[in-house]
Amino acid sequence: MLTRSDENFASADCREVRWWVELEAPAPAPFTNPFHYEPHPLCLRAYEELMERDVMSVPDFREEIEKGKMFGILIVGDGKGKVGYLAAFSGQIKDSFRWPGFVPAVLDYLDENGYFKKGEIEVSALNRDIETLEKEKLPKLEKDLRLMEEESMKYVEKAKREMTEAKARRDAKRASWISPEEENRLIRESQYLKAELHRAKKRARECLGPFIDRMEECKKEISQLKVERHIRSGNLQSRLFSDFKMLNAEGESKDLNAIFSEFNGSIPPSGSGECCAPKLLQYAYLHGLQPLAMSEFWYGSSPNGEIRIHGAHYPACRSKCLPILTWMLKGLDVAEGYKEPSPIMPRVVYENSDFCVVDKPPGLLSVPGKGRVPSVVSLMKEKYQREVYPAHRLDQDTSGLLILAFTPETQRQLQHLFASREVRKTYVAVLDGDFAATGLPLQGKIELPIGPDITDRPRQKVDHQYGKRAITSYRVVKVENGMTQIEFLPLTGRTHQLRVHSASTEGLGLPIAGDRLYYRPGRTLMSRMLLHACRIEFTYPHGAQIAEQSSADCSAACHYSFTSPLPADFRDYGSCQEENYM
Repeated sequence: MLTRSDENFASADCREVRWWVELEAPAPAPFTNPFHYEPHPLCLRAYEELMERDVMSVPDFREEIEKGKMFGILIVGDGKGKVGYLAAFSGQIKDSFRWPGFVPAVLDYLDENGYFKKGEIEVSALNRDIETLEKEKLPKLEKDLRLMEEESMKYVEKAKREMTEAKARRDAKRASWISPEEENRLIRESQYLKAELHRAKKRARECLGPFIDRMEECKKEISQLKVERHIRSGNLQSRLFSDFKMLNAEGESKDLNAIFSEFNGSIPPSGSGECCAPKLLQYAYLHGLQPLAMSEFWYGSSPNGEIRIHGAHYPACRSKCLPILTWMLKGLDVAEGYKEPSPIMPRVVYENSDFCVVDKPPGLLSVPGKGRVPSVVSLMKEKYQREVYPAHRLDQDTSGLLILAFTPETQRQLQHLFASREVRKTYVAVLDGDFAATGLPLQGKIELPIGPDITDRPRQKVDHQYGKRAITSYRVVKVENGMTQIEFLPLTGRTHQLRVHSASTEGLGLPIAGDRLYYRPGRTLMSRMLLHACRIEFTYPHGAQIAEQSSADCSAACHYSFTSPLPADFRDYGSCQEENYM
């Protein structure tokens, strides 16, 4: 039976470890792959204890983290048979890195007298100066300029009006006979009034000049301050990251600037080194503890449109943690990550001289990625011994119909059809949950803007401020055994649109079964995501022959309609059935 002894710490220098008594060390096994794993039973138990002891018992602490916080658990051994665990939280809680029972930050830079806080104050002062100029001084100068323009234009308009009226009088006089002397006088009058208009415009420009100069000086000052802010902020971040000395299991140390530069030539994003996993491993290495297993759990609400589920375990973020953990795990026997299934050659559904339609199997990239990983484009290029150009894309784990053009011009035409919403696409999916429990209508429309989660790519999130408009129509087909078969008709084509609209609590609140980015906690991940592009329809302007699956006569334009049956593995879940697609 698992019991805990809060007082049984290894030493005063290792007081953050919670040792378990009457528990033997687990059998040797590869360490958790932080980017693809199922939580070890000890991690689950430790998380429950952590929540009970350090969260539920501290109201102030709990109040803040209920807004949403990632926690990490690291199971450790002392090398002599004792087993315990460390706990960490990402970032800060109540503007502090230090909370009893949790490992400290890799680098605590919050000292008010330290260089980072002083540098922050300087950058904040620049922000205030820029804000004052942009929101107060510049608008006032723009207003003064507009008023002066209005005042100056009065004289210009008066000159134009006098010139127009004088011309009308001259035209009236010329309608009857006039003497040569009178004609010369009219000509001189016209020349004089034109010169007067020119002088009025010149005076207007001269009056506006000082106002324009002051406004340009203000803009220049803003630009200079922004450059200074960028330089100061960059230097401050660079100095900070040079002080993050990250250890690995081989006892080596390297700062964050070097880690990111050597990994992919990038600079560390803000907040690097402050996630749970780096904190936990750093503490273990510093105190001679043996890392055995690790998990990260989300506690609280899902913030800012992100898809986070209370109590669910999550992989480490890739944007910040992949380079860091690649370094820190060096020297540990780490479990293998998720392996994509071997690619299957796409089935050609139809082809003509302009394009082809293929049935993409799951696990195959649509277009070439990093390295020499096969893709639909590379495989079809090899098949046809010519260049092929994708008209659109499907996610790697999505199966179904994909259009490839044989020329850049055809690709542009097809992409124009997609952009102008002249291509009708239908998907069928299995959702992980009972749709009846949502209380939503069985047929409807989801309108939620979507944008990238810049701190955890490739995840996307609902972003009402900066996201792009995304619209999806849906129709529930059937609900059985806690799973829901559903059809989607996307009216826009945003990245992960169907996945986010399904999983987000602002959408359907039920992720697509097998989705490795937006899954529910406590569910067994399937071998693939159950999302299939089952039908595609469009009219293409050419005179080619009609495909066997197409309809309508083909002359100047041809209407195409293709369908793809549900894959066999898809039908294994939720008793899926073929339907007349939307």
